[in-house]
Amino acid sequence: SLLLLKIAFAYFKMSLGYFLLLLFLEPVFFAISYLVILKGENIALSLWRFDKTLAKSILKSAWPLMFSSAFVLIYSRIDQIMLKHYFDLSSVGVYGVAAQLSEYWYFIPIGIISSLTPAIINAKKTDLSVYRRRLKNLIMLLSAVALSASLFFTIFSEQIVNLIFGQAFSRAASVLQIYVWGGIGMSIGYVSNQFLIVEDKTKIYFFINGFSMLVNVGLNLILIPVLGLTGAAYATLIAYSLVPLPIFFEYIKLRFLKV
Repeated sequence: SLLLLKIAFAYFKMSLGYFLLLLFLEPVFFAISYLVILKGENIALSLWRFDKTLAKSILKSAWPLMFSSAFVLIYSRIDQIMLKHYFDLSSVGVYGVAAQLSEYWYFIPIGIISSLTPAIINAKKTDLSVYRRRLKNLIMLLSAVALSASLFFTIFSEQIVNLIFGQAFSRAASVLQIYVWGGIGMSIGYVSNQFLIVEDKTKIYFFINGFSMLVNVGLNLILIPVLGLTGAAYATLIAYSLVPLPIFFEYIKLRFLKV
């Protein structure tokens, strides 16, 4: 419902204040939803007690994930921030259009992973061979989806940009043709991250995202002055391509996905 409201606000060109209000209400909405679900399960909140030992254990396990999320946020947007120091706002806007279009289809791999991950986790508890096969099939499926999306956006980049944003942003097409291929790494990276969480290897998740962030920043510093907007796109593409490395290293090291 909140997503529909955002779409409606954008369609009717509502002011920024309405979007900020939705941003504030979103966590409130989720909190109320959880309370309703708990009440439906006859779970009395009055019986809840704070467990200090459990809280410390959760925090100890969760800190790599929290910092990793921060790293992902940084390296997915740092290119646009850095571009502001080299070019005018119109060029940054052109790049932002390409980045936005490149991420339009990301809901597909996220939806697939959200739907299939529970079945994969359950298989790990009962049959490792089934677990490995399902994980392998998930990677192959997401690779096919990402490859298809990347080819589509590459071939029809000019038409897509002109149709959605107009010819004023036609320069975004060349950036889109590069940036969109980072979706392959991101799609497999989603699986890799879930795999590391299931295998209780969240520190690897932390280090690979931290490393990807540093690589992205470093490459942006090198490539933006030389190649401009396409340099930033190449930097992001390379950084995104590093995210799936843990699962490939695991495959090489342990032949984990060999069924």
